[in-house]
Amino acid sequence: MNRREFLLSSAAFGAMMVAAPSVFAEDKLTILGSVPSLGFPFFVHMLNEIKAEAATQGVNLTESDGQNSATKQTADIEAALVQKVNAIVISPLDVNALAPAIEEAVKAGVPVVTIDRRVDGVEGILAHVGADNVKGGEAEASAMVAAFPNGAKLFHLQGQPGAGPAIDRNKGVHNILDPLKDKYQIVFEQTANFARAEALSVTEAGGGGRPPPPPARGGAWAGRGPAGGGGGGGRAPPRGVS
Repeated sequence: MNRREFLLSSAAFGAMMVAAPSVFAEDKLTILGSVPSLGFPFFVHMLNEIKAEAATQGVNLTESDGQNSATKQTADIEAALVQKVNAIVISPLDVNALAPAIEEAVKAGVPVVTIDRRVDGVEGILAHVGADNVKGGEAEASAMVAAFPNGAKLFHLQGQPGAGPAIDRNKGVHNILDPLKDKYQIVFEQTANFARAEALSVTEAGGGGRPPPPPARGGAWAGRGPAGGGGGGGRAPPRGVS
């Protein structure tokens, strides 16, 4: 467990209590805690911290594992509404696909707090707790520029399509690199779905047949590791990219 995960879950509950104290006016309320997939350690830690905070606040928690399926996570929200939960804390798998279910919850008067993945376009969400991932992507690209001042050829492994952090980080990367495309060329750009094994196979496929970089000019490998994790797991980048 790291500090970021703890702060995300605690802040989500804190935001709900401060902004909607009436939700907690009754005894032993029930909250839905929903994460995209317990197949990722980041979301296991997130749900564990949500459970710990729920226990601290004295509320019941209905746990939801989206199983990497927007359909499953949507069904979990709909079931929770039928069961009359008092509030929802959610990190949505796909911010667009989950928007209708979240909007349904808001219209039903159920307070919703999103974590890590913002859902734009749905009015009435109580609060969002998460980082500015556009700035994160800009910082990543700026680090590449600083590391390779004479230019570079880049592999860009993106996160899961539809995931807010992946969308925003990609935007940040392009904010920095697009005006510099004459010096910093993205020669390969594809999703690896925040998964190490898939990142490895995608990178190996993308690097096939590429010549090694010329001695006078280095390359750079911008990676997208699993949620909360690192880049390429310490493996060497493909030929043509250093």
